[in-house]
Amino acid sequence: MGQEEQHEEQHPQIDYPCSWEYCVIGQDRDFLCEEIRSVAGNRRFSLRDGHQKGVWHSVHLSLWVHDEAERNSIYVALKEITGVRMVI
Repeated sequence: MGQEEQHEEQHPQIDYPCSWEYCVIGQDRDFLCEEIRSVAGNRRFSLRDGHQKGVWHSVHLSLWVHDEAERNSIYVALKEITGVRMVI
């Protein structure tokens, strides 16, 4: 079995729809929350503060995703927010 085949087998099985949580890290907490709300749009979601270390803040977004495409599109939209350092 090649490395590619082994890597493919390591992906977890995700049963959709499901609740998904993103951790968004950036410098301006209030701006992050405003932009995250914009990405969430009309979906039902919750936001909660994570850690703050120095100038960095983390905000956790939880919401229901219906499929992998929706989960990935939300991830990309969160990464594109100005000032976002990382999305986990």
